Amino acid sequence: AAACVLDERGTAWLLDHGADPNRLADDRWSPLDVAASGAGWEDTGSPARFKRVARRLLSHGAELGAMAAVALGDAAWIRARVAQGTVAPPTSSDAFVGGRGLLSVAVWHNQPDMLALLLDLGFDPNERVRVAGTDEITYSAGGPLYCCVTGRHRHMAEMLLAAGADPNANVHTAGSALFRAYWMKERGLVELLEAHGGFL
Repeated sequence: AAACVLDERGTAWLLDHGADPNRLADDRWSPLDVAASGAGWEDTGSPARFKRVARRLLSHGAELGAMAAVALGDAAWIRARVAQGTVAPPTSSDAFVGGRGLLSVAVWHNQPDMLALLLDLGFDPNERVRVAGTDEITYSAGGPLYCCVTGRHRHMAEMLLAAGADPNANVHTAGSALFRAYWMKERGLVELLEAHGGFL
């Protein structure tokens, strides 16, 4: 919880008092990956705080995971794990942390080089996945573009659109990137998405 909300003092205190930096939540997510996901961030200006929390966790023996490797721009780690088959594009939302996949995390952390790498490695620019935990078959898509609008990352939005991202894809319970751009009154991003076929 401390890592998730980027509580630097709380994370440091817990580690100094013997907390295990590799204990998994839900048998899946480490504190470092949860922090990298941005699930508990108060705003989009938190990457610098994340890096400080990440350094603290790593200095206490935290093992790097895919989310954190993307957030920290560790291209070699990602290339090696993709080659080994231990990191692959997800098919279900239960592979996401805080509703975000690896491309969305790259955008959230303003890592255009990492975004380009993931696209080159064949990751879906829409991050289309089946929503876990529902009786009906429901899909969510468009998270990376949605994050571009939220963070006002036009360059990465252009990268995603060039790679085939759908400006009309809908993030489950959140809506489309174009809807978000209108809501934020980001006229430039509205025009960009509409130029690529986006419509309300």
